[in-house]
Amino acid sequence: MSFGPFYVNATAQYGRNVNNSGSGPATIYPSVQFYNPTGTAALGIAAGDSEDADYMAAQLILGFKLTDSMQFEGGVVFQRGEYDDVQQDEWVYYIGFGWSPTKNVYIVPEIGVIDYKKLETPAGDVNFGDLTWVGIKWQINF
Repeated sequence: MSFGPFYVNATAQYGRNVNNSGSGPATIYPSVQFYNPTGTAALGIAAGDSEDADYMAAQLILGFKLTDSMQFEGGVVFQRGEYDDVQQDEWVYYIGFGWSPTKNVYIVPEIGVIDYKKLETPAGDVNFGDLTWVGIKWQINF
């Protein structure tokens, strides 16, 4: 939704057994797959354990369009994956700047933090810490 030069984007999603194929949100949750056909005794997950796994996420982005070629935005993302007694939450925060110096050319620097919180299991909790990134994307559309 836009309000003059300001905009707000939001999304929410839910899925059940999204990792049963062994892929999917694995890039979002690099610490654990919520379906584990081989089992992980250290995490209290038995071999072949395929209980229903739930995944949910929500995202909120706030932005300001300074000109047609410049915009600022910041966002926050919450994600949760769980099944039985295994659960992990994650928060992502970022701010960025978009600049288009000419038609079809984009330069987008950003900085952000992924807070992996902790993986909660019957065998105990594991803290996966944080990841901070600083990056810039250059894109030319032909």
